[in-house]
Amino acid sequence: MAAVEKNLTLEAPASEEPAHRESGPFACDDKDIIKDGDLVVVFENHTSITKVKVKRGETFEHRLGTFDLDHFVGKRYGSRVQPMRNNMNQRKRARTGRASRGESGALVQVGGYATLLPLTPELWCDAVSRRTAIMFPLDNAMVVSHLHLKPGSVVVESGTGSGCLTNFLARAVAPHGRVHTFEFNKARVDAAKLDFAAAKLDDVVCCTHANVYENGFGAEVESTKADAVFLDLPAPWLALPHAVKVLRPFGRICTFSPCIEQVQRTAAKMAKLGFSSIMTLECLPREFRITKIKTTVPVVFQTEEEKAIVRRPGGSRGGANAEADDVAKGEADEDANKAAAAQRKRARPERKQRQDMRPFQTSSLETSVAAVIDQCARPMQEKEFITADRVILPFDRQKGHTGYLTFAYAPFK
Repeated sequence: MAAVEKNLTLEAPASEEPAHRESGPFACDDKDIIKDGDLVVVFENHTSITKVKVKRGETFEHRLGTFDLDHFVGKRYGSRVQPMRNNMNQRKRARTGRASRGESGALVQVGGYATLLPLTPELWCDAVSRRTAIMFPLDNAMVVSHLHLKPGSVVVESGTGSGCLTNFLARAVAPHGRVHTFEFNKARVDAAKLDFAAAKLDDVVCCTHANVYENGFGAEVESTKADAVFLDLPAPWLALPHAVKVLRPFGRICTFSPCIEQVQRTAAKMAKLGFSSIMTLECLPREFRITKIKTTVPVVFQTEEEKAIVRRPGGSRGGANAEADDVAKGEADEDANKAAAAQRKRARPERKQRQDMRPFQTSSLETSVAAVIDQCARPMQEKEFITADRVILPFDRQKGHTGYLTFAYAPFK
């Protein structure tokens, strides 16, 4: 018995602790607890996402009101917070001349809250101040996937911009990889360095002010060799000779161009320099909706229950008597419809004959092939129809074009 108890003691699990993210620049230490100096995303809704660096003793102005950053420290990511002084009370005071007050006489929150989230590359695209047009998460994910990046890889980027793709690249190669990003605009470089420092990406990202058309990527990068190169430039074909110098043999390269003419010139230059497996991709998401539509079902495919539903157009109202009433009403309506149809046929025989000769017109989305064949083979008088549900349909509109991604392998020599 003692041995059994000993085994139970040895096999007893340790006290359960909440899981936390893996190590890396995007990880949250201390079990996902917000600390002083962390960069936190304040999420109100999908149209109101901002970021703030937590500093004790300071406040953060938001459309909901004023947040005390001291209250952020020690909270878990995912916690909801409310402002200590909210704009809703200010609007109420302006409208009524008084504000809501608690028992102690202090202003109380009458609505509105925000969620504290950790900074991720996806949220960075929404929270960062856009200094240039950005690449969206779908294109960024495609780039990271086809560049074959992994932790420890070295990647070169030209065209830092707002730093959205840089964050995706940094997450893919962290914690021991390196991202060398180049930008020709000095103001954007300074702003990007501040953003990367606030996000604690200094150990992974190196942002440099340079014109890669004329000066290339520098002797340091050329000596270390890169696993991948990404070019977001107006004329990427001018930077391809410099990219060959920094890429290892069979390294991956990607260019982003909004116009197909840019793609043609880039692909031609790649082939001339010895790049192989050149391909161009375009990411166009297509959303689907869940809905109900009315469909037609020929009588040959109907079960007895479905035929009963046809005789009850309004549906059952519950109870045996109500169902009988519905059936009787449906039969009476059906007889009246048949009589009216016969009268119209006698009045206009030629038109009715032409209608019988052509198949029943219906949408391909709303009927099966077998139903169409049956409808074409049978006269109109022999058909009865019920309504059915089809729930998956694409939206009539989809998001437009963003750009073309051209991928290739670097030459061996």
